[in-house]
Amino acid sequence: MTANAPGPMRPTPTLRLGNYEPLLELASGGMATVYAARQLGAAGFERLVVVKRVHRHLLGNKDFFNMFRDEARIAALIHHPNVVAVSDVVEADGELLLVMEYIEGSSLSTLRGAARESNLRFPIPVAARIAVDTLTGLQAAHDVLDMRGNKLDLVHRDVSPQNILVGVARSSRVIDFG
Repeated sequence: MTANAPGPMRPTPTLRLGNYEPLLELASGGMATVYAARQLGAAGFERLVVVKRVHRHLLGNKDFFNMFRDEARIAALIHHPNVVAVSDVVEADGELLLVMEYIEGSSLSTLRGAARESNLRFPIPVAARIAVDTLTGLQAAHDVLDMRGNKLDLVHRDVSPQNILVGVARSSRVIDFG
């Protein structure tokens, strides 16, 4: 996930969600709010992560709850440089959180919008690299095996510019396997 996602970026009041402290709201949608957060641990351990926090009114919906847990379970099985890694799922104190690695960069939709506003086009080599990285990440998801070695044949159902992150490290990653 990225700090340059579309939508309002607001500092959040001091709040602890398990071992996570939300720092900045990145986006909010119909299902969840996404935060840049600090993961806190023993001996002063800190790491920047992204936390997807399910809206409380949805937690009573059993179908939604099961869908979100399935997203987390499946996404956590995918270990590939072109897929944003899920590192934790927290279900405590009436909260449901999906914790992902923080990717410094922007969504492809944000980059496209900025290019359009500036009357610029993506250079073909850049567009090709983003496409190759995205397809490679999608292939990794399609090929993922469960913990018993069974192929899941996972298909991403929302491949869109907002679900492709372009990192400053010159690689693109796929997010949101819900």
